[in-house]
Amino acid sequence: MIQLHHRLLIFTIFIATALQLVLLPLVNAEPPVFPGEYSALAYDIEGILSEQHNNAPALLKFIIVGNTLYEIHAENRTCIVTELGFPPLPPNWLQTATYTGIQKVNGILCETWVRDSSTFWRNAEDKTPVKVNESNFFVWNYISGTFQPGLQSSDLFAIPSYCKKQKKLRR
Repeated sequence: MIQLHHRLLIFTIFIATALQLVLLPLVNAEPPVFPGEYSALAYDIEGILSEQHNNAPALLKFIIVGNTLYEIHAENRTCIVTELGFPPLPPNWLQTATYTGIQKVNGILCETWVRDSSTFWRNAEDKTPVKVNESNFFVWNYISGTFQPGLQSSDLFAIPSYCKKQKKLRR
């Protein structure tokens, strides 16, 4: 019985040491920086599939230009234009974020960062975004493997002619 207890103690110490070696570098992780431009497939809090293009979502497309959000419904050639009253988050919006540990989100182990009332989860393995919650105002769940950072085709940012600018503050 003492030998079994001794083995369990050694096994517990081994596991604790292994976890410490894996997680210690994450505690000192630098806050992520978003690319200035990216595209990704995502779904919002209501489960609507979107195609995001950021200079700033295949059923719904969002384009943010300055303080204006274009919600484009290409299948029925309609558009909702909203004056947000604020610009999109800058690439370094997480610079002052606090690392809060590892969480499983959408089935993926994620590093979690919190800044004010916004939370960002990124894949602990490949460092791509998994979910962003901006104060429960915008909540995006990124579809694994679709996040493409870097310069994007200018065609992605073309505002269709059927989008008429309508002033509507989002609250």
